[in-house]
Amino acid sequence: MIVNANRFRSDALVVTTDAVEVVPLPALDADTADDWAYRCLGAAAELSRGPSGAADDPRLPGVAVGRRRQDGHARRGVHRCTRRRVAQDLVVGDGPAATRSAVLDALSAHSHVHFACHGEQNLSTPSDSALHLHDGPLALSDLVALHLRDAGVAVLSACRTAQGGAQLFDEAIHLGAAFQLIGYRDVVATVWPVRDRTSPQIAAAVWRDPEHVADAVHRVVRSLRDRHWRDPTAWACFIHLGR
Repeated sequence: MIVNANRFRSDALVVTTDAVEVVPLPALDADTADDWAYRCLGAAAELSRGPSGAADDPRLPGVAVGRRRQDGHARRGVHRCTRRRVAQDLVVGDGPAATRSAVLDALSAHSHVHFACHGEQNLSTPSDSALHLHDGPLALSDLVALHLRDAGVAVLSACRTAQGGAQLFDEAIHLGAAFQLIGYRDVVATVWPVRDRTSPQIAAAVWRDPEHVADAVHRVVRSLRDRHWRDPTAWACFIHLGR
């Protein structure tokens, strides 16, 4: 069954082996359908994941990675959200500690990761896209060599981490897809440059409810949209990849 809801009309399309039946839903509006769908998806995802130990400890077994900007200030996302909420053992911080080898080692030992750094999507060769760390780029090719068993949530608060290439626009070769490939069940990524003003709000919403990442992203983006409806660049670049 497919439910189509918009401001003009709402219908349920019941697909069988013989035909497609249209069932009018005059009392259903788009906002109600949207909220209902995300509640159902969140419940299904929770059932499929099984019990979680997150409730036993308010902090999560994660790793936070940040890199200082050229003006000397760290990306705010890693400080406002991660130090208080994400990492049970903050093995990687910002500045000199955020090296390629340290990050790769930490990814294997932690289930969640939060990146607040510079990102680069190579439009001509998407497989060369990278997150910029203290001692150089952490390339997409470095990531796909990993195979993580207990990977959970990855927040990529960097520019263009879900942007495809210039030649094949529908080719899903980007950093967000790479984190999915190596095992992360939920990835929050971006399709164009991000702002330090709104990125921490997205991250905070995710880490408050890491078992329902899709719903958290949906709700915080809608909240930002309501406040900054004249400026889509403040909120429309954030997407969720995963269940």
